[in-house]
Amino acid sequence: MKRDVMTSPFLVQIKLCDSNLPLAQIAATDPKVSVTLERWYRAPGVTWIQVQEGHLRGALFLPPGEGHFPGVLGPGIGIVSISKGAEIGLSMAIHLKQVIATVLINGPNFVFSTPQVYHGQISQPLSFSPQFVSFNALGLAQFQYCFEEARSKASETFFLPIEKAQGHFLFIVGEDDKSINSKAYAEQATEQLRRNGKDNWTLLSYPGAGHMLEPPYSPLCCASKLSKLHLFMQWGGEVTRHAAAQEHSWKEIQKFLRKHLIPVVTSQL
Repeated sequence: MKRDVMTSPFLVQIKLCDSNLPLAQIAATDPKVSVTLERWYRAPGVTWIQVQEGHLRGALFLPPGEGHFPGVLGPGIGIVSISKGAEIGLSMAIHLKQVIATVLINGPNFVFSTPQVYHGQISQPLSFSPQFVSFNALGLAQFQYCFEEARSKASETFFLPIEKAQGHFLFIVGEDDKSINSKAYAEQATEQLRRNGKDNWTLLSYPGAGHMLEPPYSPLCCASKLSKLHLFMQWGGEVTRHAAAQEHSWKEIQKFLRKHLIPVVTSQL
């Protein structure tokens, strides 16, 4: 993941290799042709100013020119969150009335790994069943069924009370997620909303997409190392369908946030 998005481009190297070579030899053999593409995250002339004021942390991206540059405050806060971050995003939507639009990408509807504390109230994590960790032919770990035993036996108190949230939700899941059973968790959360008479949600489910659904044109991360567990984790995803899911879901995320965060301005004339 590129962290310096202002002063240098993301470099994407594309190589055409001899398809007759065994896979093990391709990495050590010169490609027939290669090219390096530059992908910039900002338009020319845009400046970045870090904001630290009280408890506020953020950044201003200013276009070129002398200004003034008018700002628009939407009526509430929007959240885009993925994986463990989606657990936190869901909790924020439940506890903070200012959060009115929440995007949850391949996340759980319960706490996992670390207890969650809010104003002295502690939410305990769901039990993890290590016996359900599996490994594929490349030795990559797959965790998607490790919470299913505990989830089937858990009482309602273990699931985050999503029905208490006042805002709207956009659930995005990759059906080839090898990390968590994200589609089942999203369906359980939406059913919880439905049972409580709420229709403040949309669910987008993408066949062939993996866990790391990110903004479009970023490379598919199908596996990476978890340093804490000393494991290489398989995140899943088929290249073509994952890329298509990233492109489609990004447009839907923007549409969702615009719908709920941009105020309707009516003329006073």
